[in-house]
Parts: sequence; structure tokens; C-alpha cells
Amino acid sequence: MKAILFVVLIQLGNASVENSAATKAALEASLSGTLHGGIMAIGGETTGWELAYSKNGQRSTVEVDMEAIEKAMAFDGKKVTISGELGVKNYLERGAVRILTAKTVVPGKPDNRRDGDKIKELKDLRFEKSVFVDATREKPIVLKSSEDGMKYFGKEALAKISKAVDFEKQIVLVFAWKGSGQDRLTFASTEAHPEQINFSCKPGRTKDLRPHVKIFVLQSDVKWSVK
Repeated sequence: MKAILFVVLIQLGNASVENSAATKAALEASLSGTLHGGIMAIGGETTGWELAYSKNGQRSTVEVDMEAIEKAMAFDGKKVTISGELGVKNYLERGAVRILTAKTVVPGKPDNRRDGDKIKELKDLRFEKSVFVDATREKPIVLKSSEDGMKYFGKEALAKISKAVDFEKQIVLVFAWKGSGQDRLTFASTEAHPEQINFSCKPGRTKDLRPHVKIFVLQSDVKWSVK
């Protein structure tokens, strides 16, 4: 009997150490997505809440502890931004599970910006041939000031860029390549925090070789990638 009790105490001690380590590893985090209540799991090992969000263009989920949030049910099924601590809880049956312990829950995305506020395309700008030397469709030139663009644009084009861009808050991406006339460069936004823009290029089928230059203005706090 004493041996059994000793084993139980050791297991409880190990669990305590694991939970303590998980608490120390918790990180401040903020995620945006759709919050769902009424979540069930084996052995009742769940907080009952889950946030579905987009990560690198893929759907992802994280369990949410809403204990500190008053009137939590008001957020069920809603798009929200949750700020709190992201850590790991060790369940008996489910094992290690990521949990976001909510401190605040705000309806909607951060500052509720639309795609048009995050990104816009600049058209009808005369560019220099040097853009095809330093830029590709996978790796754009990044302009963080008007001076950065002097190598790639003339005075008239730079004046238009300076008028359209607030370099204290925005950056400019310049994509340039030569390929099929049917090549298409597109972008899509994802629900995440920080906000993200994913660019992708679809090659055309025609064999003609045409120059392509695409210029975009992004908010400097928006993350971007090219696939």
C-alpha cells in the first residue's frame, strides 16, 4: 500500500513540474479568427472553447481558456481578436495541448481594416530597366523611402510614388520579370495577427516573352510572403 502511495505521489509531483514548466513557457500572444464554444473532448479534457484562424494560408485551431472573460457566450461564433498567454497544458488522455488563456477579447479583426486599406496597386508608372536586374516575380524590390526608388524610377514616377505613399507607415513592393503574356500575379489576405498578404504567380501557357512589372503599396505592419 505504501509503495502504491509513493508511486502516486511521484506521478503527481511530475505532473506539477510539467505544468510549472508549461506555465513558464507561456508567451504573450494575440490571434484573430472565429471563436466557437461548446467544444467537447475525450474525458471532458477541454476548456470548451476553440479559436479557428488562418496561419500561412492554412486553417488552424487553438483551444482557448475563457474563464477570465465576462459574458463569454456573447462571443460564440463571432470573429474576434483574443490577447493573452499561449502555453501548453498536459491532459491525462489528450496529452500536451496548446491553450490560449484569454485576457481580453475584442470583436472583429485588429483595427478592422479591409484589404484595400492593407494593400493597393500602383499603375501607369514608368520604370527603368534596372527593375529586371534586381527584382523577380518571387523576390520583389522593397522600397522603404523615395531615395530607395531612385535607381528604378524617373523623377515623374518618383513624384507619383511619393504622393501616393506615406513611407513612415507604408512600403512599396516592386515585382518584375519576363515571361508569358498570360502570367498573372495575384494576392490574398489571411485572418491573422499581424495581418498577412500572400502573393502567388500563375504562369501563362503562351510562349511569348513579355515584360511584367507589378507595384504594390503595403502597410508596413502587414506581413507578406510569395509562394
